[in-house]
Amino acid sequence: MLQKVSYVPTLKAMRKFSFLKNLVKRNGKLLEMTDARKSLYKNALYKNHLN
Repeated sequence: MLQKVSYVPTLKAMRKFSFLKNLVKRNGKLLEMTDARKSLYKNALYKNHLN
């Protein structure tokens, strides 16, 4: 069952995000996947800002 959740970035999520960025620096192959995640993350922040 899907629930509507307004996404609020926690410290843990932010750390995870920076971890992904660091991973990309080491491994270029993950860049594409992480860019998709980044846009999802930005969209979530934007939607949260609108609410």
